[in-house]
Amino acid sequence: MTKEQPPVKQQLSVREQLLALGAEERFIIDRETHPSFFESSVPLTENDTALLGPRGTYHLVHLKPMSIFVCAIGNMWVEHGHHRAVDMVKAMDNKGYTIAYEEIHDGCVMPGDHIGQMRTEATYMALDSGAEWLFMVENDVLLELDTLERLLSSDLPVVVPYINDLEQKWPGTTVSGPYYPAYSGVHPILWNVMSAMLFNTKVFNAIGPNVWGDHFGINEYQLAQRLNHVGHRMYLDSDTVVNVARSPSRHRSLSWDELQAGTRATFERSRYEERDRRPPEGFDPAFSNGVITQSGAYEPLGGSFRQRANIMKPVAPIMQPVVPSGPNRAERRRQERERRSDNGLH
Repeated sequence: MTKEQPPVKQQLSVREQLLALGAEERFIIDRETHPSFFESSVPLTENDTALLGPRGTYHLVHLKPMSIFVCAIGNMWVEHGHHRAVDMVKAMDNKGYTIAYEEIHDGCVMPGDHIGQMRTEATYMALDSGAEWLFMVENDVLLELDTLERLLSSDLPVVVPYINDLEQKWPGTTVSGPYYPAYSGVHPILWNVMSAMLFNTKVFNAIGPNVWGDHFGINEYQLAQRLNHVGHRMYLDSDTVVNVARSPSRHRSLSWDELQAGTRATFERSRYEERDRRPPEGFDPAFSNGVITQSGAYEPLGGSFRQRANIMKPVAPIMQPVVPSGPNRAERRRQERERRSDNGLH
């Protein structure tokens, strides 16, 4: 004999569960005609929902959630810096993120004297574009393909990666305070170097897009003060490690002669040095599918002529002016006046 299976217990609907708990029927919003039902239609795509993941349960309305504006502060990339940055952006684009990339124009007269305005420009770009996130990165940072996605996964209003200083120009000093070792989790911190920072753009509703100040801009501690003033703080994601090719400047640690020599060298480089946009090592241009431009630049995001390109483009050959064979305009008007006079017309 076969053993009888126990009867399947029927699952109660939400409505039935609420009634069983003693809820009054008039308080159960299970129909569009209920007085407390208000229609909402935010056109999120299936991809938007997938990118939000569990965050979708508490994420407020945004037409393009998880959209990111990546702003590089300048274009004086260290070796491997540029291709790592654009490869990260391309990787995020391939995963379905709405992501934009912009190199902020360097208007410095003396090195660094425009950094505040550059960060302000980046902030306004992100806000005016409607992006939900702003990622600022400096030109000496060597990003990984997953750097930005890892920072986003923390879902914190202001978060920075762990900075690994490769140059170690100032041994024994730190780039963050308080100090935490790499791969030790996420920690609230007081300050961090501004090499790479991810902001939810709504933070600037409180601290303002002009928080960066003018000319040389604010320092790391002053940024912490402004965040603290509106109830925010910065977080360090020590599990997201990025290498930085150069140590912090620390100008006040230099002698006057060292400062002047460094300033002069940077001044000359910023105006005359060709920018390093070489492809990754081992990249075969034969299979680049247009990624390598005629000038040898690695441009997987669509070419170097989209924005901010101050490059002479080929123009059509200069045509010789065509000399009309008949009378010019003044001569024709004189002839018309004579004709009307001869006919007695005015």
